Amino acid sequence: GNYKQAERHARQAIVLYPHYFLSWYTLGKITFAENKKIEAKNAFTKTLLYNDFGVGSEELALLYVYEKN
Repeated sequence: GNYKQAERHARQAIVLYPHYFLSWYTLGKITFAENKKIEAKNAFTKTLLYNDFGVGSEELALLYVYEKN
């Protein structure tokens, strides 16, 4: 996929709506796919901060598991 363009759009959405969890979640999914684990972890942490539904918790847990291995 075109991750660079998708990442750019996700970051633009975050600038416009910094507390919208789905923008952070999208950025996390993109950076995870790009193997940018630290950026993905930060994005999923923000996802959890800005939603009450647990969105991003599974992805964040996986990143911590990968980190330990």
